[in-house]
Amino acid sequence: MDLEHELKELRVRVAVLENEVLSLKGSPAAPPLRRPSATQPPLPAPPPVPRPAASAPKQGTEAIERFKKALSVQTSETILKWAGIGLVLLAVAFAVGLAIERGWITPTMRIIAAGAVSIALFVVGQRIRSTRALFAETLQGASFVAGFFTAFGSIPMGVVSGEVGFAAMVVVALAALVASYMLNSPPIAVLGLLGGASTPFLIERFPEDPEFLASFAALIAISTLIVFVATGWRTLLVSTAAVTWGMLALAADESDSAPVVISIAIVGIALWLVPLGREILEERGTLVKAPMHHLEESLEPLLKGVIHRFAITAPIVTLLLAQTAELSRYQWSAVIGAVAVAFAIASISLHRFEFRQFSLTHVTVSALLGSIAISLALDGDVLMISVPLQATALWLIGRRLDHKPMIWQSHVLYVITMFALIVRAGFMAWEGEFETLSIITDVAALLLLVWRSTLKDQAAPWLAPAVHFTAAVYLIGPLDEWALLLGLVILAGITRLAAHADIGNFSISTLVNHVVIVLAAVSVAASQYETTYELEWVPVVGLAVVSLAAFARLLPGRFSDQEAGLAYVGLIALVVVVVGSNDAAITAAWTAIGLATLAAGVRLEKSIVQKAGWATLAIAATKLMLHDLESTEALIRIALFFGIGLAFLGLAYLLPTHLAPQPHEDDELPRIDV
Repeated sequence: MDLEHELKELRVRVAVLENEVLSLKGSPAAPPLRRPSATQPPLPAPPPVPRPAASAPKQGTEAIERFKKALSVQTSETILKWAGIGLVLLAVAFAVGLAIERGWITPTMRIIAAGAVSIALFVVGQRIRSTRALFAETLQGASFVAGFFTAFGSIPMGVVSGEVGFAAMVVVALAALVASYMLNSPPIAVLGLLGGASTPFLIERFPEDPEFLASFAALIAISTLIVFVATGWRTLLVSTAAVTWGMLALAADESDSAPVVISIAIVGIALWLVPLGREILEERGTLVKAPMHHLEESLEPLLKGVIHRFAITAPIVTLLLAQTAELSRYQWSAVIGAVAVAFAIASISLHRFEFRQFSLTHVTVSALLGSIAISLALDGDVLMISVPLQATALWLIGRRLDHKPMIWQSHVLYVITMFALIVRAGFMAWEGEFETLSIITDVAALLLLVWRSTLKDQAAPWLAPAVHFTAAVYLIGPLDEWALLLGLVILAGITRLAAHADIGNFSISTLVNHVVIVLAAVSVAASQYETTYELEWVPVVGLAVVSLAAFARLLPGRFSDQEAGLAYVGLIALVVVVVGSNDAAITAAWTAIGLATLAAGVRLEKSIVQKAGWATLAIAATKLMLHDLESTEALIRIALFFGIGLAFLGLAYLLPTHLAPQPHEDDELPRIDV
């Protein structure tokens, strides 16, 4: 009896809580339930409210949503911090260099100051690590960059000898690798990798000594792979492969000596076996999986399956790098055949230990390398036969093992065979007139594309788009006066209104016309930048940009997003039209527009707006590094780098605190079902 009474009391309390929650949300509260008496029968339980079942996602929607998803606030903050601190460091370096050039400070004072800055950055980062881990990681990464360039700068200034400076640079790179493991920071490990890899080039040991470069690349690969075994950072693995293979490619281009070939073989075997062995040990539970860094989380879609990709690319890249060795085709056939046998043995062993996916990957590589070895051993004309034979073998193995990637590889090889036959027939039929064949193919593809687009649109009236295209061609042909650009804007407005009123199908022609407007605006901007500045172009291009923005905002349709993007590109061009050839002003304006756009995209949770901001910042940074670095005066260059770097850091600091999207009202109070 007591239990039944307590259940009645609990039901009343839950009902009261529901009324309070509904009143907080602004909804009309349900009438309160009366407290039951001891003699009153229990209240009947309310009927369950049916809820619609969650529909299963359609095939392909997950990939589309992942593509549309913008960068997280955390990732955006990280990118801005690293870019900002890099620009600030460059500004400081330029300022110090200018001071030395004008005799304000001595080289020894410069080295001491740079070392002090490096230590201060690391200490400050360590102190704020508990509260702002990402910002601390940026500062500590910058400390190693500053320390590395301090060690390098001591050599040309005569503070230390070349051997001591080289040893100091290596020590800083190794310290970055050790610190990355202790601080759980893959970006610092990548910085250590890049610093170590740049050492032979900075001390000018290449191209005079390619053997040293190859041996040093092997040592770098071994050092970073040790950190990879301890941490499992796939970003470090991919970076190691890209950097060391690039160094080995440069060394192999200069020399085919035994040390170079041996270094190539060591790196290739290490990049094949070390990731594979660590993955196997991790799956068996021998290695404890380290907590995932946010960089690894953000790159997870790209890094997924990277161990399988390394099992495929490591032997292929290694064999390509070793092509400098003076071997005959038959000797290469034996070498590649031996590698194919090694992968076949590895596949059998992996299959025996129940690593089926790795076994299938290795048998695929073995089949590919085996077919290449057979093709090299046979005469070159037999290659046309060996490729379809290989495709057939892969298809049979794929069907036998139910391995869809292998079946797709066979299909690709069949397509390659058919393409090769068609090309051969084309060469014979046209007697080597490749240009004529290309023009015919392009025209046919264009006609097919147009036909399919009209078919998809249910054969809407074709005369209006044809007339529109003709008018656009006549307008953009002799683009000599500003009236032509106004004519394009008027034409775009007319067709946009006609499409909005459903008069005709202008979907393709309208978009093309808007692209032409932007191209014309960019052309005007280029002429304003390179030739005499003409003020009358400013209102014309401004009108074009405003018109495109108005079309996208006031006349929504299937191309509104594209129109908004084109208007944004026009805004970037308008900056050049307004300021002319002032490089510093152009870069500063583009940076301000990019930062404002990125901040608005993060605040409004608009992925396309964020991407526009990132693209603008990338363009501004590229112009800053490739053009403004040489074309601007020293003091202006320092101010530009310093100001943009501080702007990046400021936005990075404000993103998670002031600009992050606020939680929705529906997410604050969960619904209580009684």
